[in-house]
Amino acid sequence: MAERDAAAPVREVSAGEITATIGVVAWGTPGAEGAGVANTIETEFQLNDTQGDAWGALAIVRFTCTAPGTLSLGVGVLGTVISGSGTNDMIVETDATGAFSLLVTDPTAALVGDIYVMAGATQGSVPINASSVLTNTFA
Repeated sequence: MAERDAAAPVREVSAGEITATIGVVAWGTPGAEGAGVANTIETEFQLNDTQGDAWGALAIVRFTCTAPGTLSLGVGVLGTVISGSGTNDMIVETDATGAFSLLVTDPTAALVGDIYVMAGATQGSVPINASSVLTNTFA
């Protein structure tokens, strides 16, 4: 076998195939504090592909937030909570477009400051570029 044959890929992979296998976190604009439920801020999460298009399929995503915040399904009711509702560590399944309605709660009802939310991969997830952090400012 020639050296060039040994270094040849098993098969060519198209950019489209790569785009469809890596999710990218995108956050909507946080809503007004208490707009739907007292001491909460709702934001729509969207999983996109690497081209910025909506994921277009169900996806498993893990959300975590800083204290004293807790996480749950928002009133927009996009997606399903798998585990951890009412805690700072929640695993969800998005809707068929990769969207999820996220509700961040200040259970102390006294916070003046920020609760940060991170989203990323967990068991059963596609690889996710999770470098974007959501800031929820409570006044």
